[in-house]
Amino acid sequence: MIRAERALTTGLGLAQAPDEWRVPDDYGPIPVALRTRAQELLARQGEALQGMATQLGVNAQHQSLVRDVERVTTRSGDGPVYVDVAF
Repeated sequence: MIRAERALTTGLGLAQAPDEWRVPDDYGPIPVALRTRAQELLARQGEALQGMATQLGVNAQHQSLVRDVERVTTRSGDGPVYVDVAF
């Protein structure tokens, strides 16, 4: 969870794959003493998921803009685009 939050904050992505976790077969109810912590973690996970969804939307917009710019500015042929006249 902390790694995902840090990746969203810094924009650097996850440095490693998240730890794998499986629900035990006999997990039973959450102890009363841990319910507040579990609710906090659930809320943080929801915020992280929302942040990831937002970031994916921003990335899609950036990709679309780059494709549009490439489509408009790309020239056909192998000729130079700029000529250095400083010589």
